[in-house]
Amino acid sequence: MKSIVEEAPSIVKAIEKAWIRAGKPATFQVKILEKPKRNFLGWPIQSAKIGLFFAPEGEMGEKPVRSYEPRRERRFPTNGERNKIRREDQESVKRERKLRVHWTQEMTHAAKEWIEKTLETVELSHIPFSIEPRGYHLRILFAKPVIEDWSKEQQLFKCFAYLIMQSLQTKFKRGFAGYKVVLKST
Repeated sequence: MKSIVEEAPSIVKAIEKAWIRAGKPATFQVKILEKPKRNFLGWPIQSAKIGLFFAPEGEMGEKPVRSYEPRRERRFPTNGERNKIRREDQESVKRERKLRVHWTQEMTHAAKEWIEKTLETVELSHIPFSIEPRGYHLRILFAKPVIEDWSKEQQLFKCFAYLIMQSLQTKFKRGFAGYKVVLKST
């Protein structure tokens, strides 16, 4: 390996000068010895110094010989094996879903209490409703419309659903990912 030290106003110019002086080698390494310094106007006060390391053309042919190691063959599963794996995964997911507890009695009771208190607060406690848990959904069905305007009632139900979920999260101190509260009126 040979080296050349070059000085120029910028690092790029120093590399170019050193590369030309070295005879434009195909492979080389650069080490920055000093970065250029500039004054407040941006003019260079001190130039950049770099070191260019390269191998002469005679040494380029000498490369270390690597021993040949055959690659291991990758074995991809066949379609039958893939289907078997998928079926096993699906069965395990189904088993996990069956083991999970969705809406417990405590959670449905807490949601029912929240709705009763809220309806009492807005003086609509005379409207009967029923609660029925189905998987991850808690369906709350009002016997008659809460508000005459359908779009406002839908907005109210969205707000109720959000507030019920928030109150359940604070009460039970756990996440309810995937759980939904669905409110409807007949």
